[in-house]
Amino acid sequence: GSVVLAVASSFETLVLGRMVVGIGVGLASSTVPMFIAELAPPERRGQLVTLNSVCIILGQVIATLVAGAFSGVDDGWRYMLGLGAVPAAIQFLGLLLLPESPRWLLSM
Repeated sequence: GSVVLAVASSFETLVLGRMVVGIGVGLASSTVPMFIAELAPPERRGQLVTLNSVCIILGQVIATLVAGAFSGVDDGWRYMLGLGAVPAAIQFLGLLLLPESPRWLLSM
């Protein structure tokens, strides 16, 4: 989605890229806390889910600072939107290392 946003040449392409990014963010924001809650020991669940929320807010602050840094650059919006692919790629690579959740294993 972020790559589509970075290379968009029309409004329709921007809307399509935003839809793809929005679906990805929506899926991640609904499944990650559930995955953390399933895998974390009961005494640490609240801390880990809270840490997830704090990391999301920290990411929003960093994104705002990056957006400000590119605000004076020609076609800086392309860099701002395209850089969203970096954390998405890191998250995807991390996803490959995650274990299956216990509930998923029980359902098999």
